[in-house]
Parts: sequence; structure tokens; C-alpha cells
Amino acid sequence: MPLSLGPFESEHEEAAVAAHIAFAADGFTFLLGYHSEMSWLDWLIHIEHYRVGADLPPNGVRAAFLAA
Repeated sequence: MPLSLGPFESEHEEAAVAAHIAFAADGFTFLLGYHSEMSWLDWLIHIEHYRVGADLPPNGVRAAFLAA
């Protein structure tokens, strides 16, 4: 099966949040900047800011977060 990469979208929420929770048990942050009180749409906007380099924290750099 070929691997396909692309931006996170609304249909990825359930699987991505489940992975985030599973990885957190091992001390690893899967979804950068995500927290349980945050809506999925807010997180998608957050990572879009990283993609375009807008409103980054002082130590932030442009980055693309892709789903496989």
C-alpha cells in the first residue's frame, strides 16, 4: 500500500486525537500545541499558522504537519 501524505483535515480528528492520547502515555507529544480543551478546528488553524509562518512564538519556525 503506497503512503500518502497531506494536511490534517476534519476527518482525521478521531484517529489523530486517539494517537495523541496514546503517545502522551509515553511522554511524547504527537499533535504540537493540541490540548483536550481545544476544538479540532482551532488546532487546524494553529497548525496552519505554523505552515505559513504567521503569529509564531519567538522560538517558532515555519513547519508543515502532515497526516499519513
